[in-house]
Amino acid sequence: MESPCVRRGNGWSDLPLDIFYKIFELSCNGSFKRSLVPFLALSGVCKSWRSNTSRRCFQRLNIFWPLPGLEAKLCSKHKRELLHCDCIQASISALISRLQEVHTLKLHSVHKALQASKLTDSAWINMASSLRELDIGAGPVNFQVLERISSCINLESLKIRCLAPESDEFTSEARGVVLSKLHTLAMGVSYTAAPRMQHKGLEKFLELCPKLEIIKLVVEGRHSAFILEVPASLRNFVLHVRADLTSKVVVVAPGIAKLEAMDTRKVVVDSAACLKRVVLWPNIMLQLGNNCSTQVELALRGLHWEWYRLREIPSGVKRICLGDDFGQTFSKSGKLEFYSLFSTMFPGGSVEELELTTGVLSRVWYDEERRLSVQPSTWTIKHVFLVVAEDDIKAIAKTASNLVYSCGVQCVSMISPRDNREVWRWQRTNVPDPTSFESLLLGESTRS
Repeated sequence: MESPCVRRGNGWSDLPLDIFYKIFELSCNGSFKRSLVPFLALSGVCKSWRSNTSRRCFQRLNIFWPLPGLEAKLCSKHKRELLHCDCIQASISALISRLQEVHTLKLHSVHKALQASKLTDSAWINMASSLRELDIGAGPVNFQVLERISSCINLESLKIRCLAPESDEFTSEARGVVLSKLHTLAMGVSYTAAPRMQHKGLEKFLELCPKLEIIKLVVEGRHSAFILEVPASLRNFVLHVRADLTSKVVVVAPGIAKLEAMDTRKVVVDSAACLKRVVLWPNIMLQLGNNCSTQVELALRGLHWEWYRLREIPSGVKRICLGDDFGQTFSKSGKLEFYSLFSTMFPGGSVEELELTTGVLSRVWYDEERRLSVQPSTWTIKHVFLVVAEDDIKAIAKTASNLVYSCGVQCVSMISPRDNREVWRWQRTNVPDPTSFESLLLGESTRS
C-alpha cells in the first residue's frame, strides 16, 4: 500500500523533527543507549535523516561487533564476509565524523574487522574536545591510539581492554597535552604479548593523567611478575589489581592511598609512603617493601582463606578489618574459634587495632582450654572498633566483652555502619571482667 505522504508528494524528510526523535527512541527499544544499528539504519533513509542523526542530542554511541544476524552475510562491494571486511570500519568512522558531539563511545568487537586503531583521523578529531567517556574493547591499543586518546582533553573516564606491545613507543612529550579531567582509568595488559613493553607504555600514559583518582589494572595470563611504576606526581589515588592466581604484581607508587587486590598470588608494594588501606581477597600474600607507611589498615574480605596465609601479615600493618563474610570456610559451621584465629593473626607484630562487623562477631566462639595455652602478650590489642547497628548490640555483647577481657583491650569504639560515625566509646580505667563490660554494652543498647 502506498504511503499517504508519498501520494501527496512528500517524503520521509518532511516528517517533523519530534516524530523523527520518537522513531529513533523506539528503534532503541525505549532506551537511550545509542547502538550502531539505529544510527546506520536511520541515517540511510534520506539526506534529512542523515543530518538529524548528527544533532547534539545523539551524544552516546555504543558499538558492538558483530551485530546479530550479520555473521554469515557478505559485503556487496568486496564480496567478503562482513565479519572480516573493512567496510564496517569505514562506516563507523564516517558515522562518528558526522556527529556534532560525542560524549560517550563504547567500541567492542571480537573480530579484527573492527579495531580502534583503524578509526580515521577525522573521527578522532571530531571527538577530541567533546569525548567524556571512552571504552575500547576492540583490538589491542597501540601507541598510535594512545596518542589519539591523549588529544581528548575533556576525557573523564577511560577503559582499555588490552594494550599492544607497541604501546611502549607512545611519546606524550611530543604533544604537550595533559588529560587534567581524567579521574578513572581501567587498563588491561596481557603476559602473552611482551608485558615489559606494555607496562612501559602504561607508565608513559600515566604521566599525562595528574588528576587520576581510580586505576583499575587487569593482568591476563601467567607470568612471574608484572611491575607497575606510577609517577610520583600522581597522589592520593586508589589502585584495583586483578591478575592470574599464579602471578605476582609489584607496585611502585609513592602517592597511592588505597590498594585492592583480587585473584593473584602475591602483591608487593614498594615506596608507598602514603598508603593508608589495603583490601585483600582470599589467600593473597602482601609484602610491604622499603619506604612504605607503618600505619597501614588491612581489610580481609571473602570466604576461602587458608590459615597459613594469616601468618603472613607483614609488619607495618597497624589495623586489621574483618568483613562479614571473612573465614566462613574455616569450619563447616562457619564459626571462628577466637584464640586459634587471633594467636595466628597477631604473633606479636605491629597490629594494634582490630575492626569487626556484626557478621564476624556473631560467628566467634571461645575455647577456654585454648585460652590457657596462649600467652596473653601474643594477642594484646589496644583498640577495637565494633561496626555494629544499634539493633545488633545485644547479639554481640557477650562476644565483644570476652574479646576485651582476653586481649587486654584499652579502648573500644562503636561505629555506625550507616555513616561510619563513632557513636560510643569506652576507655579502660581498670581491669574489667567480661560480665561488667557486657553490662555496659547492654546498657548502651537499652539507652539507644
